[in-house]
Parts: sequence; structure tokens; C-alpha cells
Amino acid sequence: MKITTKVKTYADICQIDGVDPVQSLPYPSATNSEEIAVNSFAKAIRINRVLNEGWQPDWNNWDETKYYPWFDMRDNAGSGSGFSYDDYDSDCTYSDVSARLVFKTRALAEFAGKTFTDVYRGFMVIEK
Repeated sequence: MKITTKVKTYADICQIDGVDPVQSLPYPSATNSEEIAVNSFAKAIRINRVLNEGWQPDWNNWDETKYYPWFDMRDNAGSGSGFSYDDYDSDCTYSDVSARLVFKTRALAEFAGKTFTDVYRGFMVIEK
């Protein structure tokens, strides 16, 4: 069974990973925007690890393509909120994103970007 058929929510990710969705976060009772951002980044790392099913990028391999979700952060983004999943991008041995957040396939990057937009927004956007 494909991993994307098992995962629809962050709770699904945690169940597969064998952790509690709240207690496994750095700040289980986040009280400010920085703690919320740290929690969101921790969630993104877990999402990435579970969806990649053990695959890790080889940053010494120029021929291994790595993929990541791409977001539109303009005020007129498609979601109306100034942040929406836009597409995917790929890297070889350089990265525009954290090396921990790349995926082994385009399909996984798209799935993560569309399914977990709120998680990415949590650490990428400073709410006003």
C-alpha cells in the first residue's frame, strides 16, 4: 500500500511514527508564535521522514534529484490568505530549503504541499 493512501492527517503521520501528536512536539503547550513555528517545523520534519519511508537524500550525488513543495506567499495567492501550495521544485546537490525537508519523488512533494499546507505555513509565515 502506498504511503499516501495511509496518510491524510498529521495524526496519521504520528500513528505511523508511533508518537503522540501533541506530547512529541518540542512545545506541547505552545504559547507564542516562535513556539508555534518550532512545533510546525518539527511536524514538517516528521511528515518528511514518514512519507519518505526511510529514504534520505545523498547530497554528494549530483544525479539524485530531490523534490520539495513550493508555496505562493503573495497577498493575492490562490488561497486568498497570502499562502498557498503552488507547485513543486527540485534540486540536485544544492538546496533552497532545509535538507531535512526534501522528498524522494515529485508525487510526495506535491502530496505534502497540498495535504500539509497549514504545517508549512506555521513555520514559514509570520502572522500579523
